[in-house]
Amino acid sequence: LKSWSETFRREFLKNRAPNFLLWLTNIADKKISRLEKITALAFCIGLNLTLPQAQELLGTLGYELSDDSPVDRIVSQCLEYGNYDVFDIDNKILAETGKSPFVKI
Repeated sequence: LKSWSETFRREFLKNRAPNFLLWLTNIADKKISRLEKITALAFCIGLNLTLPQAQELLGTLGYELSDDSPVDRIVSQCLEYGNYDVFDIDNKILAETGKSPFVKI
């Protein structure tokens, strides 16, 4: 978390569950060196991150959002407009790709 601005860190950490804080600490301490991108995207949605915050978190993990990826494009649009409904996001991805990355039935 050292590269994150103090304001962002304060806002991000305020009222977050301890398990998310542990997860973020493990990322910052490089204890989590690899995390599947789809899992990182799910955390971005679950934490209600803004698009810039999600981009920063993904960058910390070595990922970036790509316009070439339908999943990335849909998640980006949803974060940009404050849509954090994982079922709605999953349905949009399912309609475009035929795959359901977040909701497993």
